[in-house]
Amino acid sequence: MAGETAKLLASIELQDKFSKTADKFSGAVSGMERKTSTLGKIGGEVGRGTQAAVTNLTKIGLVAGGVIAHSVVQGVQSLQRLEEVTVATNAVIESTQGIAGQTGEDIRKLAEKYEGLNATMDDKVIQSAENLLLTFTQVREDAFEPALEAALNMNQAMGGGEEGLQSTIIQVGKALNDPIKGVTALRRVGVQLTEQQEDQIRTLVDQNDLYGAQQIILEELTTQFGGQFAAAGDTASGKMAKFRDAVEDAQMSLATAFLPVLEKVADKATTFLADPKVQQAIGEFGEGLADAFDQVVDFAGRIPWGAIADAARIMGTGAKALLDAFTSLPPWIQTAVLTGWGL
Repeated sequence: MAGETAKLLASIELQDKFSKTADKFSGAVSGMERKTSTLGKIGGEVGRGTQAAVTNLTKIGLVAGGVIAHSVVQGVQSLQRLEEVTVATNAVIESTQGIAGQTGEDIRKLAEKYEGLNATMDDKVIQSAENLLLTFTQVREDAFEPALEAALNMNQAMGGGEEGLQSTIIQVGKALNDPIKGVTALRRVGVQLTEQQEDQIRTLVDQNDLYGAQQIILEELTTQFGGQFAAAGDTASGKMAKFRDAVEDAQMSLATAFLPVLEKVADKATTFLADPKVQQAIGEFGEGLADAFDQVVDFAGRIPWGAIADAARIMGTGAKALLDAFTSLPPWIQTAVLTGWGL
């Protein structure tokens, strides 16, 4: 509309004193049209840019939501494993009447302490090993942590990893539970004590100084394997494991925050699935699925697989005969056929 007005003013025969003003007005309006057009284009670009930004933010939001959901799931799983191993800890302490002088909190702190030294060994794996060590009732308070440390060092030196720690704990536990027999058991896995050390162990056991005998074994294990577990924690793989452990701790913290919500969802889901109508609908769905599968099996049973196999064999035989006939031709004929001239 502004452009048409400008053109109209420019075409009117005005007095000379108004013609320049009219021309300026026309030019100004035309310029405004151009600027408006440019602004429109810019506005369009801004609009498209805003839409793209919103789309990207939506994608980012979905990805972030997926990451959070995954983290919550991983955290819940870690919490479940921790709960299982903690329940086992409390059970073995109760069954052994706490003879090792360790509480559930003590056991947990030791697991966290040694995972802090070397995170390639998960704290829950360490705690499971502690639970097993608790069953060796002659390994009392003073010997308990040194026994755990000796087993971790020995297992690291022998490359046992998380899978081998349980068997290493059994070896060390047996050796300390009965030091005289334990010397022989350790010898089988390459831990050699001198005759003097073995004599000292027998003497101390006879004097009812079990802890003194255990100390000789623990000192020898430290001499042979001491510090290896902690040293492995300073390697590149150890540092990466420490980072993964920090991520797991964050996931567990996140899952802990989500637990009230998850419990509500679980309660509602349980109530929903317990509804007879829902169970009936699920049952009907299952019956329909089973019927469909039965029809597929029945259809497959009616397919003449034997005839198909015979046809395939005949085709294969025919193809081989043609190939044999072709390869028996002179080379120049084969070349002519392959290049198209023979056709």
